[in-house]
Amino acid sequence: VFLLITGLVSFFGLRWAKRRLEETALPPEASEPAQQAEKAVKSVPFWKLLLTSGILLMMFSIMFNGILKEGVVMWIPTFITEKYQLSPSIALVITTLLPIFNLSGIYVASFLRSRYLHDELQTSAVLFVVSTLALGTLALFPGCGPIVSMVLLAITTACMLGVNGMILIFVPMCFSAVGRCAAI
Repeated sequence: VFLLITGLVSFFGLRWAKRRLEETALPPEASEPAQQAEKAVKSVPFWKLLLTSGILLMMFSIMFNGILKEGVVMWIPTFITEKYQLSPSIALVITTLLPIFNLSGIYVASFLRSRYLHDELQTSAVLFVVSTLALGTLALFPGCGPIVSMVLLAITTACMLGVNGMILIFVPMCFSAVGRCAAI
């Protein structure tokens, strides 16, 4: 039901957004300088951009982020049932509530980036550190109880979602100056 509602909202919302963009689009004569500028910046070969920009090294962060985020999310039901002898149904309910908390990671990351750090990679590094501290606390204090454990795991997954947003949304926008935002 939620998937169907989300699909319908997305479908109609995207149609509305497309209409709004078409209504506010620049006239053809106003877009000619933009097209000339776009041709000029696309002269940077993509392979050269990959080798010189550091994006290949960043791919390791992206992979680690995905492994950590998905690994923790997939491990939570097993962790809850084995460590605290809670029923699998309670573990699944807790796991389904986790994405609601995870959304805060995107907002926190965006706030940190815009207000304090002004850099996507520094913001990602801070979120990796916070996530490491949360998992480290869980490892150092294994008897902290199910609620504290879930809060620490939720902090970890929220931070990883924030990193995901920084690396996969904001970093590619840095390449718009050379016309490679979408390619990156």
